[in-house]
Amino acid sequence: MSAPALPGQDRSSTNQFMIALRSIRPREDLTRLLQHPCARNALLIGIGGGTAVGAIRFLGSQRVWSSTNWAVATFGFASLTSWETCNRSRKAEGQRIQAAREAFKHASKGKKWAATTTSGAGVGKTETPVVAGESAAQVDGQGETADRVDYGLR
Repeated sequence: MSAPALPGQDRSSTNQFMIALRSIRPREDLTRLLQHPCARNALLIGIGGGTAVGAIRFLGSQRVWSSTNWAVATFGFASLTSWETCNRSRKAEGQRIQAAREAFKHASKGKKWAATTTSGAGVGKTETPVVAGESAAQVDGQGETADRVDYGLR
């Protein structure tokens, strides 16, 4: 049995609305929401901010409804702002990673991996090139492990 159509609405849009309404599963949707990397931090920031602002408003005005409204509004604003900031930074990081992969793929065609090792401290510091397949200990020659290995394309 489907819901009656509202004036100015056809049956298909009402049926689509009912299908969409039936697809809501609160427990599963909340579980899926909490699995998102930004959700936990966004909710914690919202809860903390809303509680702080609500408490400060209540201590200043002694009005329960006003402080509750401020707390809920702050929770929503802080949560959404934190969520969007986190998602934006994750997207930018993904783009940087993709650009690095593309640059590496194009730069590594026909080239060997190489690295330089830095061993010793202060004045006796030496840099030795390492070619693909060699370890820093093999190149050092004295059996000492290198302090730092700088990987790159040569």
